[in-house]
Amino acid sequence: MARKGVENSEIRASLITAARQLIQTEGFHAVTARRLSEQVGLKRQIVHYYFGTLDDLFIAVLREDGEIVTARMIKALETEQPLKLVWEQAYNASAAGLEMMALALHRKGIRDEIKRIADDYRDLQIAALTDYLDRHKLSPSTPPAVSALMMASVAQGLALEKALGMSKGHEETIAHIEALLKNFENSGRSF
Repeated sequence: MARKGVENSEIRASLITAARQLIQTEGFHAVTARRLSEQVGLKRQIVHYYFGTLDDLFIAVLREDGEIVTARMIKALETEQPLKLVWEQAYNASAAGLEMMALALHRKGIRDEIKRIADDYRDLQIAALTDYLDRHKLSPSTPPAVSALMMASVAQGLALEKALGMSKGHEETIAHIEALLKNFENSGRSF
């Protein structure tokens, strides 16, 4: 990952933060060595000192974000309402995440990293659902893996539409899914 720069240095961390902010506000196309160096107040070469390529920097952003999301999911596993938290976390996908997915369509290294993170995250979602079912002695007709995928798919669709400025049907869909989750938590009936 890091070429020469220290893996846990403040400069490296500030480059990751600056890249994340640019991705969130302007998209991945805005992330250049020049823009990053301007944001952190250093020479342009510093970007390549810490990251061999911009793809290496994007992967560092993905890994850091993945660690944050994974930590949140692990906390969700410890709550009494993991299903609601699985849904909320999926729904709160950001435009930056969508930007990285778009970039992944054209960059194998980024695609591989997103797949790795997403597979790990899906495992955590399934674990949260399975654990909940086991603790409450429930056996719905919809397997946990299917439920996790359905929640993630709807959430990603809503996040994409939200990023595009669309909102028609969103409130109703969110309310419906939350009602299904609540009903499931109360009765164990599939959603």
